[in-house]
Amino acid sequence: MNDNKHKYIEFCKEQALPLHMQPWWLDAVCVEGHWGVALSFDGLGHINGVLPYYMPDSFWLRTIRMPPFSDYAGIWLRISDTPGMKPERCYDIEMRIISALCDQLPRVAFYDQSLFPDFDNWLPFYWQGYRQTTRYTYVLPPGAGKEVLYGSFRSSLKKDLRKAESRVVITQSDSPEDFYRVYERSFAKQNMAPAQSLQNLLRMDAAAAAHHCRRIYLARDGENGALHAGLYVVWDDHQAYLLLSGADPALRASGALFLLQWQAIQDFTTKGLQVDFCGSVLPKVENALRAFGAERKEYYRIYKAGNRFWRLLALLLNKDY
Repeated sequence: MNDNKHKYIEFCKEQALPLHMQPWWLDAVCVEGHWGVALSFDGLGHINGVLPYYMPDSFWLRTIRMPPFSDYAGIWLRISDTPGMKPERCYDIEMRIISALCDQLPRVAFYDQSLFPDFDNWLPFYWQGYRQTTRYTYVLPPGAGKEVLYGSFRSSLKKDLRKAESRVVITQSDSPEDFYRVYERSFAKQNMAPAQSLQNLLRMDAAAAAHHCRRIYLARDGENGALHAGLYVVWDDHQAYLLLSGADPALRASGALFLLQWQAIQDFTTKGLQVDFCGSVLPKVENALRAFGAERKEYYRIYKAGNRFWRLLALLLNKDY
């Protein structure tokens, strides 16, 4: 283990960093590669900035990409809240930290990370030749109350929820295998392989269950017990993430997945957690998420080809770098 990684692991024992930045999470999901971390230090030698990254195994191509099961990646900054500090000074410190983190990233053919919605300054990346695409997710605030949340739903969603309530029964499960069966069916109709393998899901699930931060919701038919839909949720101290979901294409009209999402929203907002839908750029999915009346939030996908050769190769492969 290199020195930066050791320091980061010790640092995370004292700081409540987001789930996707936790060392145990990175150990669990970076199974087909390895992870490292860039660190920045203040004048007293204390960590004031971190940027974890994932490098998939490859025989010929070094890349930094998003880890499996992770919608977001770092940066995390700690800037001292000194009384009377001018905004200009805060921005200057922020720029220096982010630049220092960028400078430490390994040289790779392609870099591609999506940063947390709270991160709003990609200028140091831009100055170093990176590019940016804005993406969107939807979030619901904690503690709003069931009536307030339900009142903001689209009328067609309320109709779907009433229909689902009459057809399915919601249970919580400790079986990732049961969830994966319905998750896999969602891809089968499109003749696509699942985005995540069962083996990798089981590894991630074991780690999340050991840290008491995952919940599996299943919706079964009230008459014959058929599995209509599943929802996999993970969380940290501040936010719950609707990480994975799936619905049987033959039973999708029941609206069971919407009911699972509504149940998760109630469970976690009452615990004081924000709920993140882990948004999609697919029009139909985005439209369904928007029906919950959630707040739209921007987040940055930042990417870069290592040199002109790799940029040309990306163009030939119709990749956006």
